[in-house]
Amino acid sequence: MIPQNEASIEAYGGGARENVRLGDVDTAIQFLKDNGGNIPFGFD
Repeated sequence: MIPQNEASIEAYGGGARENVRLGDVDTAIQFLKDNGGNIPFGFD
């Protein structure tokens, strides 16, 4: 899991899976710029 202070994500839902979504678009875009577009998780 990504630490809260490293990306703008928030947990939601419940059950057997851990679901996350973007919490703030501007912060998420800045995170991608700061990290060269690399994300610490896959899209699949």
